[in-house]
Amino acid sequence: MACFENGQSIRGATFGWLSGNIEGKTQDGVACRGKWEILSTADASGSAQFICEDGSYGNASFSYDRAKPGTIWGRGELNASEAFQVWGGWDLIQRLQSAGGHFDQLCDALNGLKERRSAL
Repeated sequence: MACFENGQSIRGATFGWLSGNIEGKTQDGVACRGKWEILSTADASGSAQFICEDGSYGNASFSYDRAKPGTIWGRGELNASEAFQVWGGWDLIQRLQSAGGHFDQLCDALNGLKERRSAL
C-alpha cells in the first residue's frame, strides 16, 4: 500500500523472497508493476521500483520487521518529485478492517497526521 501526498493511493501485493515482483492498482484502476529487493539483511532494508500504465513511476526505500515476514514501511518518490509513504504486511488490510476501517481511511489518517505535524 502506498499513500501519496496528493491523496491518491496504490493498493497491491508483492511476491517473492529476498526479491520479487510488485503488482497493484491506483484508486482510478490504473495498473502498476515493478520489482523489489532486500539490499541488506543486516540492516533489514530494501528498495523497490514500479511503473504504471499511465506512465507514472516510483522508487522507494523500505525497512522490514525480521520478526514478522512481509511487514515493511518506507518512503519513496513518484515521478521523481512527489513523496509517498509505503506500508505492507500479511495482515495489514485485515487489521484495518477489524478496527472498523478501510484502506482509504489509512491514507486519510496519515495525511491528517502529516498536516498536524506541519502546523506545529
